[in-house]
Amino acid sequence: MTKKFIDEYSLAENRAKSKTSYFIKQIFVPITFISSGTTHHVSTEDEYCTLIDMWMHEPEDITNNLLSGLTEEEFSLLKKIATKVWLITKNMNYQAAPKTGLLRQIYQRRLINNFFPDANSILEVGPGSGYLSLLLGMDKKNVFSMDITQCFYLWQNYLYESFNLLNEFVTLEKIETKKDKINHLPWWKFIEHEKIFKKLDVITVNHALCEMGNHAVRHLLTVAHKSGYPKFFMESYGSFKYSHKRSDIEPLFREFGYKETYNKNDVHIFEYDNQEVKFKRTNIINIIVYIPFFRTIIRYIYNEVTLLKSIANLFLSKLFSGLSKKKVINKYNYDDVLKFYYELTGSKIYKTPCEEINDNVCTPKINGIKAKLAYAKFDEKF
Repeated sequence: MTKKFIDEYSLAENRAKSKTSYFIKQIFVPITFISSGTTHHVSTEDEYCTLIDMWMHEPEDITNNLLSGLTEEEFSLLKKIATKVWLITKNMNYQAAPKTGLLRQIYQRRLINNFFPDANSILEVGPGSGYLSLLLGMDKKNVFSMDITQCFYLWQNYLYESFNLLNEFVTLEKIETKKDKINHLPWWKFIEHEKIFKKLDVITVNHALCEMGNHAVRHLLTVAHKSGYPKFFMESYGSFKYSHKRSDIEPLFREFGYKETYNKNDVHIFEYDNQEVKFKRTNIINIIVYIPFFRTIIRYIYNEVTLLKSIANLFLSKLFSGLSKKKVINKYNYDDVLKFYYELTGSKIYKTPCEEINDNVCTPKINGIKAKLAYAKFDEKF
């Protein structure tokens, strides 16, 4: 396979870096990938198959509980996208079809369409494997898709082009947006956002906000101020091991006039509200707030309470497992999904490579223990 676009991307990025200030370049650094030692570059298109689905956890729960089954339309979209990816990865390092990540982004698409039925102009920051932007593009939304991670950006380009929905800005000499395409923005073109879009309806950042640096989030909030104060939608804040804690997000957004208007099941919506917030504090409270070790103690207590909640939820879910499962109300459940993947791939219980390694390495080896409990103490630091 050729690597023409990979070379074009590298050349354009290096040229942009040579003309961009140090501070601005610092904003667009994938700090979570770097801090965790995760590879975030590819050299050939043959490697794209490794990026088609990075999600590993609980596809059955996503299908039957979060989505309460797939509608006819959603199942059709799942089949269309998975089949296309299966075909275009045939001659790569290995053949694969997205499943868990695609299901999750079908869930995100449903939420966006339910919460913002009139939204047309949508910016997605950090699309990852790219299926949410693809789905919104297939919905005829005016989509802007921006990613700072080289490997994902290159895969997104390949994916969007495969569906004839790509308007690529890396190779675009003159800025020209297209409403019937996915406007794909590298970080150095995103800096010129005022020339690209004047008004946005929604900005969505899923499983990524806490993985961004402080100045990166501030830059995004500044973009929002200059783009008509769009609503923010986040389905999960993402990992908080290397950058922001969950407790950092609401105050940071409040600095820019945004107020959280929805917070349920790790789905967050922020809307602009520039009403001044006045905090009246006594001198004693001011002293307490700014004592470093006191803040550390409060955060430690919060962590322990969160762990206790995880244990309690696990116990209750096992105790009332028969009652806790939602009834699948839509037409297609997870068995139907597995049947489709069996027809597509020949595997009765098809798993992506990421799912396989998760099941082999991360799944507890003792019956009755949930994996999320094993992660709770180490990952859920607020």
